[in-house]
Amino acid sequence: MAVYAMDGVGFVPHTVFWVDYLAREVGMGQTIASFQWAVLGVGAVFGPFIVGMAAKKLGWHGALLSGFLAKSIATALPVISVSMASITVSSFVVGAMIPGIVALTAGRLSEIMGPAGHKKIWGMATAMFAAFQAAGGYALAFVYAFLGTYEPLFSIGAVILASGVLLLSTRYLIVRKATQMEKN
Repeated sequence: MAVYAMDGVGFVPHTVFWVDYLAREVGMGQTIASFQWAVLGVGAVFGPFIVGMAAKKLGWHGALLSGFLAKSIATALPVISVSMASITVSSFVVGAMIPGIVALTAGRLSEIMGPAGHKKIWGMATAMFAAFQAAGGYALAFVYAFLGTYEPLFSIGAVILASGVLLLSTRYLIVRKATQMEKN
C-alpha cells in the first residue's frame, strides 16, 4: 500500500504539469504538447492489456515491480532528453502505467489478502493513493512556484517511483528468502 501511495505522487508531474512543461518551458508549443497528451491517453488505453500479459508471465508481484520500474524510468526521461522520441516514450509508458499500476496493485493485494480481504484493503489503498496524490499535487505545485521550473518535478516523481521499486524489490527478496527457509 505504501508503494501504491508513492504512485499517487509519482505520476503527478505527467498528469498535472506535462502539457504546460512541454508547451511553454521546453518551447514545443501547444500543438506538440497536446499531441503528447493524446499519446499519454493512447498509452492509458493499452496499459491494462500490457500489464495483463506481464502479470501472466511474471506473476502479480513481478509485473508490479516491472511496471513501477518502467514508470520511474519514463518519468525521468524528460530530465535526460526532450527529443521527440524521448517524450513520446515517456508519454506512452506513463500513460500505460496509470491504469496499469492500478490493475497490478489490485491483483497483488487480492493475491496477498484473498478475495474476502480484498474489498477492505482496496478501499484503504484507494484512500491512501488519493490522499498522497492530492498532497503530492500541492507539494509539487509549491516546488514549481518556488523554483519557477517544471524539470525538477519530473526528477522528484522519478525518485519517488524508484523508491517504490526498491520497496517492492525488498519485499520480493524477503518473501523469497522466507519461502526458501520453509523448504529447507
